[in-house]
Formats: sequence, C-alpha cells, structure tokens
Amino acid sequence: MADLEHEHDALAALVTSDGWRLFTEYVREAWGPAAYRQRCRSEIAKLRRTADLDDVSALSVAEVEAATQAIEQIMTWPGERLKKLDAKKDAPAKRGLFSTRPRSTHV
Repeated sequence: MADLEHEHDALAALVTSDGWRLFTEYVREAWGPAAYRQRCRSEIAKLRRTADLDDVSALSVAEVEAATQAIEQIMTWPGERLKKLDAKKDAPAKRGLFSTRPRSTHV
C-alpha cells in the first residue's frame, strides 16, 4: 500500500508542478491542433510530389495519426493513473475467506 501512496503522491506532485505545465504547453505547441494541421499540410504536400499517391497517402496519414494518438496517450497517463490510484484508495477493503485482517472477537 505504501508503494501506491508513494506513486500517487509523486504523480500528484508532477501534474501540479510548474515543470509539468511548461512541458504540456510545449507538447500542445508541437502536437496540438495547429501543429497537427501543419503536419497534415506537410504530408499532403509530400503526396503531391509522389507518383503513387494511394499507397503513400494512406501510409502518411496513418503515420501522422498514430504519432498524434501516441502523444495524447502519453500526456493523459499521469491524470488517468491518479484516477485509478484514487479509486483504489477510496474503494472499501474487501474481506474474503482468506483475508489477513483480524476478525472481530465479539461473540
């Protein structure tokens, strides 16, 4: 449990830090909607210079989309992980047959 608390505290400190804010601003500038449009325009310009447009266009668009999705996943991971850790912390402890918690001694 201490490891989960440490992970939670570390991620909470990360996503509230000035460094994280600066990093996310950089990523938005490099991979946000405006940058995505520019990458698409660049890929389209490459396609116009290519003889076999069908094969290259499908590959180029897929590469831009895959890169964008990967960046989005990276950026959302700390927040998503914090949600999972909070849910674990807030979930009532399950008591099963083999529970290590002491049983009540009241008769």
